[in-house]
Amino acid sequence: MSSVDFAPGMRVMIRDEEWIVKQVINNDIGKRSLHCIGISTLVKDKKAVFLEDLDEIQIVDPTKVTLVADDSPNYRKTQLFLENQMEAIGRLLKGANVSNEFRNLLTKTIDYYAKYQNNHVKHDDNINQYEVSFVIELTCILMKQMIEQFGQDIVEIYDDE
Repeated sequence: MSSVDFAPGMRVMIRDEEWIVKQVINNDIGKRSLHCIGISTLVKDKKAVFLEDLDEIQIVDPTKVTLVADDSPNYRKTQLFLENQMEAIGRLLKGANVSNEFRNLLTKTIDYYAKYQNNHVKHDDNINQYEVSFVIELTCILMKQMIEQFGQDIVEIYDDE
């Protein structure tokens, strides 16, 4: 397992639970310890340290995530479905103090992301790793910008639905 480059932010399955890696530290015997926070139901928000030489660690491949129907009122259980919120995001951008060009940049980026995801990721196992890496980075930048720009307002668009 030592050929794996573990990194903060990576999702992993350890002991049948899903975790997010927060820190990777080399130990004295040449192995690594993963400092994680639980994200699956049983271990949610629990901190743990796993030793690479003792635990079986499986990386969760983000391109293989499956969709699960959300039957909660107003889709409250849904975590991220950005491309399905274009109308609400459009309203938010229109009311914000941003230029038309910036508004178009954000909405086009979300549109391209959704098309790439639907055409190349969901239905094709032969994906260029550099493309996937670029899409993930671009998504992080987009999300960061929206959170910094709109703060609480981005949460409130979900309450309006």
